[in-house]
Amino acid sequence: MKSKQSTWRRFILALLFAVSALVLFGRGVRSPSVAMSFQGRQVVEDLPKNVPLNVKLKAEKEPKFKDMSNPDWLGDFELEVTNTSDRPIYFLEFWLMLPEIRTPDNNPIAFSLRYGRGDFVIQETLRNDTDVPIKPGETYAFIIPVEQTRGWRQFKSKGSVPDPDKVKIQFIQLSFGDGTGFKSGGSVYPTKRAGSSVSSCREGLTLFNEHP
Repeated sequence: MKSKQSTWRRFILALLFAVSALVLFGRGVRSPSVAMSFQGRQVVEDLPKNVPLNVKLKAEKEPKFKDMSNPDWLGDFELEVTNTSDRPIYFLEFWLMLPEIRTPDNNPIAFSLRYGRGDFVIQETLRNDTDVPIKPGETYAFIIPVEQTRGWRQFKSKGSVPDPDKVKIQFIQLSFGDGTGFKSGGSVYPTKRAGSSVSSCREGLTLFNEHP
């Protein structure tokens, strides 16, 4: 009797082991495809560590923006930028770069994301009573302006241009409205040379707000 019970117990244990092994094997087989489904478009962030900002894609829209099968991916782009300094920010600019795609004359392509008056591109520009800042702790959400998405569609219609597998969010400039701030690369201004601006980094670049 004891021998039969022992045999039965061994059978049950062997059966449970086999079921567990099948479950684990099934998970192992499925996991690569699940991981692939969440990869999507690669986003590279280029924000210098010394620049007092916190940057992230809006969580609700991030999956659609990264979805390579979504034709309206630009319309689902939303970048949340928080002022982590103790000073108001009067001008802020990022570029959404497409590093894999070039114009026919081999220029890189970008979408300009700006907050504030365009005059602040000149670093010595001072705030006035009409300028509204991003206050310390406040968050501003950047989206791609309609004229830029229209420019992209027109550019694509002129040739067989694919949607990019990779994009880069590049910091360009921050102004505190008093002639001080940060420029591309994270260097602080004002610099020793007067009359400086960040216009030099715009040379040879196609911005869709400039080419609607």
